[in-house]
Amino acid sequence: MATRNSRLFYLLMLGQLLLSPMLASGSDFLEFLKKMENSYASINDYTALFRRQERVSGKLKPAETIFLKFQKPFKFYMRWLDGAHAGREAVYVEGLNDNKVFVHEPHGLARFVTVQLEPDGDRVLKESRFPFTEIGIGRIIERMGEGVYKTKVGKPLTLADRGRETIQGREFRRLEGLAAPGSKESHPFHRIILVFDEQLSLPSQIVLYDWDNLMIGEYLYNDIRLNPGLQKTDFDTSNPNYNFPHWVISH
Repeated sequence: MATRNSRLFYLLMLGQLLLSPMLASGSDFLEFLKKMENSYASINDYTALFRRQERVSGKLKPAETIFLKFQKPFKFYMRWLDGAHAGREAVYVEGLNDNKVFVHEPHGLARFVTVQLEPDGDRVLKESRFPFTEIGIGRIIERMGEGVYKTKVGKPLTLADRGRETIQGREFRRLEGLAAPGSKESHPFHRIILVFDEQLSLPSQIVLYDWDNLMIGEYLYNDIRLNPGLQKTDFDTSNPNYNFPHWVISH
């Protein structure tokens, strides 16, 4: 199960990536962070294919591909497209419904009900390292910004700029941070890789590794469509294109 401390250390590592002295000799990544913040400020909503694969309770779970709709300040609709949970749906609107997330499972008796869950509750964190409230490109940028101001905790990272690569005509920049030996207490993640979409000025991928150099989490945003004009109904369980049953139970 994920812990609040591991999420804190995660944002610390993101911040240290940006403040690494090795970065200062190249591009100014604090300026780059500002560029991402400005780019995200111009976005009201977006859709994307969100891919994640995580190691939970020591076991590497199968990769999941999820269609994501997101609208500021914090609303999302998610539909699982493959794997054991294909057909699962989730809706969350910050500030409504006691800040609960609505989930519909497509199989078994669960398909007849919509379940209300705490977005950071035990049931969620049994399946994922992070709560529903960490979903989205904006959260990555926020955590990077928060980490910048808290990076004096623990030892700094060693950083390697892995350069640029072109994927389907788009330029991406890859950074790799390595925690210092003996800093396991302040860094639960031994290695972290961040990939930035330079055309959109947005982060597109994060990969986390533990101290045995095992991949424990990969999070990738593909096929991003910015400002498609999502409507209130896109975040409503009564949307006729969704499959949420009317019978709602709390867990």
